[in-house]
Amino acid sequence: MRGRGTVFDCMVFVQAIASPGSAHRCYQRAVDSGEPLWVSSETLDELQEVLQRPQLQRRLPGITKERVDALMHHLRAMAHLIEPVPMHFDFPPDPKDEPYLNLAIEARASFLITRDKALLKLGAPGDPLADSLRAIHPALFVVVPEVFLAAGCP
Repeated sequence: MRGRGTVFDCMVFVQAIASPGSAHRCYQRAVDSGEPLWVSSETLDELQEVLQRPQLQRRLPGITKERVDALMHHLRAMAHLIEPVPMHFDFPPDPKDEPYLNLAIEARASFLITRDKALLKLGAPGDPLADSLRAIHPALFVVVPEVFLAAGCP
């Protein structure tokens, strides 16, 4: 099963349940495709914690307890869990992003969907960290939801 599928970073999940925009369509496409959606307990725990922040819920009224519960239930039921996720890649610009990178590497995922600027730099040719990532997992594309959708992925 490994060698394809998608990893979403936390904020793309947040956007996916907050409004019916491109992150939501991206999530729906990933689910409908039948391709694996990869998670780890670390990424699920972060998502649960972030979605329960009162200040986030005030700022994004689409994030309701019912939607959070539904998303977490859905992910636990259908997503492919990898546990444990070994450390493959150090990411000094933002070590909090390492769980997503290491999950994508371990799963041999095709896509890491994010809006994180530091992660998106990993798609830039000539960047030393991008070159290091490509040496480990050359088939991983780090893209924003709109690129994933426009490319007709997966």
